[in-house]
Amino acid sequence: MTKARFIIAVLLLSTYPSYVRSQNSNPSFEKFVQEMKPQVGKKITVVGKMNSAKLGWMVAFKEWGIYLYSVKDSDISKMNDLNRFYGHTVRVTATLRYFPEPPKSDRIEAVPPEHFYFDVAEVVVTDLSPPHRRRSGRSHGTRLVMAQ
Repeated sequence: MTKARFIIAVLLLSTYPSYVRSQNSNPSFEKFVQEMKPQVGKKITVVGKMNSAKLGWMVAFKEWGIYLYSVKDSDISKMNDLNRFYGHTVRVTATLRYFPEPPKSDRIEAVPPEHFYFDVAEVVVTDLSPPHRRRSGRSHGTRLVMAQ
């Protein structure tokens, strides 16, 4: 690794703890967590905009969102199936899961922040965008399960 890349990596990682603190101390995030925590372990449906995010895909709604990513290595290829929904309004149904706030540490390490997520292996995604915004002419989804 070149010296410049190393310095950039250190700078990015050194700012991470302040991001986590700012997210977790944000009143709108705290409200979102309070609303969503009782739903953890239950099959729920949310409607929002499908965006690309650091941990995979995210359905953005209520100023925050729920990640969609593969829990098992064998399901990583299913992440690519979500590409066609990028920027679309979607309805997503799956069991809500929760990744708690990482313990405080003085070490500089890359760990994901507190978040909610769906396992991509079990999601049902329905495209709610008008047909002219859709990238494909298909009217039915496939099991991942995705419906258009």
